[in-house]
Amino acid sequence: MSSGISVVIPVRNGARTLGEQLEALSGLEDPGEFEVLVADNGSTDNTAAIAASFRDRLPLRVVDASAAPGSNFARNCGIKEASFDRVLVCDSDDRVDPRWMVAMRAAFDAGHELVVGPIDYVLLNPPEVRAWRGAHRAFADEVLGFLPTGHGANMGFTRSVYERLAGFDDDFEFGGPDIEFCWRAQLAGIELQPVSEAVVHYRLRPSLGTLFRQSRAYGAAQAHLYRKFASQ
Repeated sequence: MSSGISVVIPVRNGARTLGEQLEALSGLEDPGEFEVLVADNGSTDNTAAIAASFRDRLPLRVVDASAAPGSNFARNCGIKEASFDRVLVCDSDDRVDPRWMVAMRAAFDAGHELVVGPIDYVLLNPPEVRAWRGAHRAFADEVLGFLPTGHGANMGFTRSVYERLAGFDDDFEFGGPDIEFCWRAQLAGIELQPVSEAVVHYRLRPSLGTLFRQSRAYGAAQAHLYRKFASQ
């Protein structure tokens, strides 16, 4: 297996923050061989132009993921275009830590096939917004008392794992796709490996209204997860 890594970023109308994430990726410490695929899910702003402006600083491609709405559809489009057998996924509104790639690559080199890192709330969010979440960081943890999971903003896997699971499930578009993916993997006998040094700085919802809508989506996702996995 090649040691190269494909980083897939699903995005729709992410012009406000995408440049910050790409800037972080262009400043990774000792990244080794990698590529960045920006899977554009039908953006109507200048997302694609911002992505293209980084081509002189990153091995970057913009993937057309506009055929259907949804971040899972975009992730799947990007992963299908990946050149390498090791894939990392992150989001357009966050910022990877400079040592993110080093830590994830070391986990892959150690033989792990499904890796997850922590998301840190401190760097990108004011204290008031962090207080709404009630924590400074989140990491792999059990959800609904069932199995541990990672976060779609900071996850990696081999192509063989992805193909064995038939990718991300579009039915979990409004919350829980990362949980569903991690649970299916573990039920298939694939170990989930936390990588504590692989940090992504996560941007929380900036207002109580947007946080409420996100929390409502999480609640719906938990009901969906229960219906799908209750018999396991």
